[in-house]
Amino acid sequence: MRSTRGLSRRDFLGLTAGVAGAALLGGCARGAQARPGVLRYWTLLDPNGDDPRGHAERQIFDLFEERTGLRVSEQVIPWQEIDPNLLTAVQAGIPPEISRTNYYNFRRHAEAGSLEPLQPLADADFRNGELDDFVVSLEGEEGVEAFLIENVGNALFLRRDWLDAAGFAVPTTWEEFVEVGKAFTAAQPDVSGFLTFGSTTETGHVAYIFQPMILGRGGRILDDDGRAAFHEDAGVETFEFLRSLVYEHEIMPRDAATMAYSEQIDAFIAGRTGMIIEGSHRYARIIESIGAENLEVAVIPGPSADRPSPCSITGWAMAIPQGSPDIEGAWELIKHRTDPAMQEIWAEVAFGLPTRKSALELPFFQHDDAAIMRWWLDYMETDGQLVTSPVDDTQLNEILAEALQEVLLDDSVEVHEVLNRAADRFDAVVR
Repeated sequence: MRSTRGLSRRDFLGLTAGVAGAALLGGCARGAQARPGVLRYWTLLDPNGDDPRGHAERQIFDLFEERTGLRVSEQVIPWQEIDPNLLTAVQAGIPPEISRTNYYNFRRHAEAGSLEPLQPLADADFRNGELDDFVVSLEGEEGVEAFLIENVGNALFLRRDWLDAAGFAVPTTWEEFVEVGKAFTAAQPDVSGFLTFGSTTETGHVAYIFQPMILGRGGRILDDDGRAAFHEDAGVETFEFLRSLVYEHEIMPRDAATMAYSEQIDAFIAGRTGMIIEGSHRYARIIESIGAENLEVAVIPGPSADRPSPCSITGWAMAIPQGSPDIEGAWELIKHRTDPAMQEIWAEVAFGLPTRKSALELPFFQHDDAAIMRWWLDYMETDGQLVTSPVDDTQLNEILAEALQEVLLDDSVEVHEVLNRAADRFDAVVR
């Protein structure tokens, strides 16, 4: 990304084209003094949890300690709370040495000036065009401020064993999608054919629901001035379609309206639903739980077979907050974490799509095990769209989620009226 105002799909997808809380802050304040040889790192990944990404990152950090003598101390924070708390910690003068930051929230950081400029460090350490090896760098007024470490694209996840038992092919249209969902629920009346989420406890609704479905129908989330466009015809059609899954086709439960993002993946793993739209970052956890032989990953259906819905693209970056007690050590960690050899570990252990082009030249990516990665990167290159992420991203997601709740919980409401009210609410935020 060469500008926070103009992140292009070409820049983000250059990878494939080129190579084939008060309590939290209170705790931070009590431990705000830097410990020599320790880098406090804010992350969503628990190295001792069930997410393979946490295990992979711990391996990478162990190698970093062997090389530099610096230890990375993970402070695990719910993913949706990292960036808001990082902004507050910087304002309070008690930031960690280094932190993850979500692509969704980068514009908020750029506007607040909450991240250290990395351009001088990058210019000194990356030579001979090495900066061009990165899929994307996130830039503010003074140049690079963060480097992408997770490249995430979504897709349709299906239970392959259920699909085979029902005798259906992977759906390529929304009509076929409904028929597959009906087959799943007919065979197992206690499960849902499809599941999505409407709770605002975790945002991400634009990426995993509305952007693929609305853009896939030829619509848009926001207009060129950053105001609501989701209430236009394609948005109305999308919300009506989602409601039809509950009341007309009966392949999604009404309580999807109150379900959280993390609950949909739990339901899929537990065999309570046959289809979800999920991100590549969850692939490893799912196959670890249900087996690769029982999982099918496919492009998100569209209105017709030759018009699939786009893959929403986002990711996590690593940045140094303003006021970091150890900028030098944090920079060494960023260089280590983004090294192609570390990205190979990340890919092999956690199914993390690489964020540097040269990583694809390494041995793992030549194996059959990496074929699904090459498929995903091709989908992102062919039909990928960067997630719509304005400064008011949280409000956008919450307003759309609340509109979805209203539509799913009451089949008598007029969808266009619900969306018109939602559009007015969002436009009032951005004025």
